[in-house]
Amino acid sequence: MSLSLLLLLLSPALADEASDMDKEVDEFIGEQKEKEAPKAAPTANAFNPRLTAFGDMLWSVGLDDGDVHPASAPWLRSLEVDLRADVDPFAKAVGTLAIEQGDPLAGDTHGHGPGFEVVPEEVYVDLVALPAGLSARVGQFLLPLGVTNRMHPHDYPWPHAPMPFQAIIGDHGLSDVGAQLNYRVAHPLDGALTLQAAVVSGKHFDPDAKDAAPGWVGRAELFQAAGNVDLAVGGGATGLDEAWLGVADAMIRWRQTTSQSLVLLGEVFHRPPEDDDHDDHDDHGHHAEDDDATTGWTTTLQLQPARSWYLGARYDQLGDENWVGGTVSYYTSEFLRVRSAALTHDDAWRLDAQLTFVWGAHPVEPYWVNR
Repeated sequence: MSLSLLLLLLSPALADEASDMDKEVDEFIGEQKEKEAPKAAPTANAFNPRLTAFGDMLWSVGLDDGDVHPASAPWLRSLEVDLRADVDPFAKAVGTLAIEQGDPLAGDTHGHGPGFEVVPEEVYVDLVALPAGLSARVGQFLLPLGVTNRMHPHDYPWPHAPMPFQAIIGDHGLSDVGAQLNYRVAHPLDGALTLQAAVVSGKHFDPDAKDAAPGWVGRAELFQAAGNVDLAVGGGATGLDEAWLGVADAMIRWRQTTSQSLVLLGEVFHRPPEDDDHDDHDDHGHHAEDDDATTGWTTTLQLQPARSWYLGARYDQLGDENWVGGTVSYYTSEFLRVRSAALTHDDAWRLDAQLTFVWGAHPVEPYWVNR
């Protein structure tokens, strides 16, 4: 007969006390076993960053009044390596290194063969545990301007960036070294307001480092979800002294299932005219095209009729000039995409066949891919 049963016969009060003692003993024995159990040693992979590589290849053909551009050829736009890791519970690190080839139809080879260069596109640390709902980014990063500038070229819904983007912001977009502060507040109607401010080197406006003043960046974006529809509206600007440029953007996305979606995207780019004493440059120190065309806009409509197919149409306007284009994209899987595209301006055409592939840890899909 157990001690608990004996005490139960003698006195209910004593029985309850003995039962509690038995439980405490069992708990103590269990804790000792846990402490003595061998701990699993961390594997080497726990200290390695997640590695993703992107290959982006094109075959581009230029036509002007029926004549084929002599630089028409296949080319490798980039081999991009993306490294991501948690530094500690308070920070995450990202490093993106690209080996890029210049666009032969745009004359980016500069007469030096295929025109390859190694570019550190982004190297930064995200501080994700700041107080008051704040986060920060420190390092070199794509500036938070519009939608196109926050994407790498292999994530574009077209082979090439819109023409107003290339003319006003630059062929490679805008990235800079500095510090960025983010504040995001959610509201109960399934939406959020995001505010971003950054202090950067300002090299886009001062490529020769003649001005000691830092550049500035600011952006606000409102996101709202309603059933199957998402709406995002934002605006931002960057500048140095009196020089600046701004971007406004809007995106509407409808998703019925993972096999059907519709995206409407629009961006407006503006750069005020420069004084005679200032030159406007892109992020590689080249003069921007057409200083008189300071405002341009683009709009894209993309339809996903089936899980693996995406059909797109784009219209670009820059000053009095316009471009019209279309794309057809097919995913064999989330790691391999084939695309064909056509873009026309006046009597000139550009035709592109594109193959983009991913291997390694798959990153988050861009907003326009419905998975």
